[in-house]
Amino acid sequence: MHCARIPALSLILAFLLAVSLAGIAQDSIRWENGRAICESTSEWDAGAGGTLAVEVSSMDVTAVGSAANRIVLVEQMVLDVANEEDAKKYYQEFRVELKKSGEDFHFRNSETRDPFLGGSLEFRIPEAFDANLTTTGGDLEIEDVKGSVSLSTSGGDIKAISVTGNAHLATSGGDLIIRSIEGIVNAMTSGGDVQVSHCSPKITVATSGGDIDLNHLTGTVDASTSGGDVLMTDLDGEANLSSYGGDIDITDVKGRKSVKAFTSGGDIIAQNIAADVVLTTSSGDLDLKNITGSADVTTSNGDISGHSIEGETVKANTSEGDIDLEDIAGTVSAVTSNGDLSLKMRKSDASFTIELTTSGGDIACILPESYKGSVRAKIKRWSKHSSDDITSDFPMMIGTEDSYTRVATGDINGGGPSIRMETAEGDINVRKYTEP
Repeated sequence: MHCARIPALSLILAFLLAVSLAGIAQDSIRWENGRAICESTSEWDAGAGGTLAVEVSSMDVTAVGSAANRIVLVEQMVLDVANEEDAKKYYQEFRVELKKSGEDFHFRNSETRDPFLGGSLEFRIPEAFDANLTTTGGDLEIEDVKGSVSLSTSGGDIKAISVTGNAHLATSGGDLIIRSIEGIVNAMTSGGDVQVSHCSPKITVATSGGDIDLNHLTGTVDASTSGGDVLMTDLDGEANLSSYGGDIDITDVKGRKSVKAFTSGGDIIAQNIAADVVLTTSSGDLDLKNITGSADVTTSNGDISGHSIEGETVKANTSEGDIDLEDIAGTVSAVTSNGDLSLKMRKSDASFTIELTTSGGDIACILPESYKGSVRAKIKRWSKHSSDDITSDFPMMIGTEDSYTRVATGDINGGGPSIRMETAEGDINVRKYTEP
């Protein structure tokens, strides 16, 4: 009798083991608009430190971390079938299969076909899990995970929120929403917008056809788009931003590092920046306000405006446009090939070297009455009868070098750093303002 019960006991243990591996499933079928909505819920025990890997075709995938040491999967599928028998048949055919090794869970499905119309997988996993999610035609979402994540889709959006580890995200045809990532972020989309907020310490994002919106970031940011605008607000760190067909707007940067921005077809605005800035556009205007750091700005076809800049050097260069600099403290070099130049220096205990050059426009240099500098100004006139001239509120020697050249020299308040101004076909005005 005792020996006869051993096979029965073995069968019971084998059954319980199979249930443990396969999970506890609850299946249901309902009908909407003549289509079968098949759904099941399955559960497995899982310990911390494991990995969730998902490889599916034409399905959305969501994974959310929790404090429980269990994996819960809600699987849903839409089938274009006529009866419940066919619904059960195709549901079993297209359902994901699990391969488990230790605490690593790998789910995948076979290639989908008619009558499959779409589906989704919703996972609840231990928060101390890594996740690798791949789908060929759906959206991906991960949230509240303390491990590293890798998400890839060929035709959907990606959302990653509250991830402690590194995040690698890629989609060929959707948007990216990235928020509260504490690890390194690497994200790319070929055809959508990118939103990134509350992330650190290193963020690299790229899109071939959309806008980039960056805010509340810490660390190093590298962002590029081939066909959209870049907006960055509230950065503590450094940034390298580029666009090949849009505008760039940068606001509120601290950290005393550097901000670089390039666009080949738009304007650049930078304001409230506590860092060195290097801004370049091939066809657009440049507007700077409240910069604490050096500024090096260049445009091939546009105006340059700078207000309240305090740094070691301020360089402005345009091939076709005006340059207007006001409330500046630092060495200044401003060059335009065809436009007017205006510079107003800030009241300061120090004086700085100034070089202002235009090939065709007026120059106005406005200095505090206590400013010290040694001036040399020159106008190269195309005609002996030109009325272009040099005027100054400070004592200066003004005369002619030859029939076509008007020059002025003088030491302001006893002399100091060099102040050089030169134009061809334009006036030069050196004015002083009374300090408050």
